[in-house]
Amino acid sequence: MKKISLLIMLSIAAFVSYAQCTPDPNWNTDGINPSRLPDGNVGVNYSTIISFKTPKDTSVVYSGQTYNATIDSARAETIKNVPPGFTWACNISNCTWKGGEKGCALLSGKADSNNFKFYEIKVYVRSWFTIQGLGFQLERLDSSTIDFYINGGKSSVQNIAPAPKFTFYPNPVKNVLQIETQNLIEKNTIVTITDLAGKVLITKTLQVNNGTIDVADLPKGLHLINFKNSNYSHTQKLVIE
Repeated sequence: MKKISLLIMLSIAAFVSYAQCTPDPNWNTDGINPSRLPDGNVGVNYSTIISFKTPKDTSVVYSGQTYNATIDSARAETIKNVPPGFTWACNISNCTWKGGEKGCALLSGKADSNNFKFYEIKVYVRSWFTIQGLGFQLERLDSSTIDFYINGGKSSVQNIAPAPKFTFYPNPVKNVLQIETQNLIEKNTIVTITDLAGKVLITKTLQVNNGTIDVADLPKGLHLINFKNSNYSHTQKLVIE
């Protein structure tokens, strides 16, 4: 039996228009697929389909007691922090799905040069459920975040050379972060670690393909690490313990 918190990840859609997508017939697990969206690139048309399935039942706490409940429906009400130039659309016009029903949503658009960064898209979902044995319906509003990255570099169609790849480990990290690169033609790549508010905590220039960064003095928690040179930019999450 799924917890009601699963509902906050189900309705990845906005009500701007009808989406030309078909729910994945092979996705039979309650929840969303994928949980992290594929990266986008500045100046490149972007489109991705998200499939999901609402659970049929859940358990809820009401008046201090835990009850089994049947999920009647869930509806996406608000989508915040969608990148400029992008729109969401669900496969049904009212963005409401019944308990146990499969659905899909479409994210599409194009980012300009000012919009490459990490986005935490905030989704607000209202769900209605009936507590078994009590016979009346309740509702609640939940929220969740979805990770989406827009890179500043050119796509493989625009750039014949293979895109550089950056690997860092361990993650989570306590003291020293190891960095390895592939296909790095241009030297002097700048590595920047920031907090979620954008405050720069560490900046380092990679003179060679591999390197290390001492993060022992940084505050614990979730951070962002960015790799950038003249034609490439990529951001990922970094957890410091």
